[in-house]
Amino acid sequence: MKDRIALGLMLAMSIGASTARAEGPVRKVIPPGGGLDAMDLKLDAAAGVLRFRRCRAPDCSDTGALKELPIPIERTRIDVAASTIELVPIGEGRQVARVRVADAQRKDLAFEAVFSGQSETPIFAGLTGFALGEDGDRSGNHDNNERAKTFRHDPQGLAWGLRRGQVTAA
Repeated sequence: MKDRIALGLMLAMSIGASTARAEGPVRKVIPPGGGLDAMDLKLDAAAGVLRFRRCRAPDCSDTGALKELPIPIERTRIDVAASTIELVPIGEGRQVARVRVADAQRKDLAFEAVFSGQSETPIFAGLTGFALGEDGDRSGNHDNNERAKTFRHDPQGLAWGLRRGQVTAA
């Protein structure tokens, strides 16, 4: 009986470990609205890129070439399970897509990009979190969107700012 429990526990742990860093695609179709086109976004962790395109059809069933945006995080460190593509309303029936690609080793670091159906290029794309400097004196872009998440109809939309973290000896 103990052998079965131990075997079951080992099997459950190995399944949990294998799904924690699943390599499946993270994909989302952003519907059109407020005069903006639909968008198709797909994270390809194995290639280390984010693929995207504007679509003419609302469900992105039309054909078109995908553009690639390189993710400046080493491919083996991309945490697919913690990566997200979410819609952020910005008012007047419009919305943008916010992509967050998590780093598996450094929880304070991520690659983020914001896309709208108005442009072929991202509004913002770069590392966020403490990406620059050495331990004890890091700085970097900071996602300052807690207000937008709390008040979903915030007309101010998205905001990023520079954040600095310092450790000083007392």
